[in-house]
Amino acid sequence: MDGTLIDLPDAADAAAADIEWVLETYEPRLNVNDVNTSAFDWGDYVLNVDLASKKGDDAV
Repeated sequence: MDGTLIDLPDAADAAAADIEWVLETYEPRLNVNDVNTSAFDWGDYVLNVDLASKKGDDAV
């Protein structure tokens, strides 16, 4: 994940997009179904990622 997004209170959406890109790029065996974020005023945020294993021709 992009380290410049750490502790930025308005970076939850950018962090979600970044983590989705990282997973899709570097973990081809997974499908990213959804990424939800919860942000806090002091700069923390929580990322909840719904993943599924790829099956068939797309699996590695």
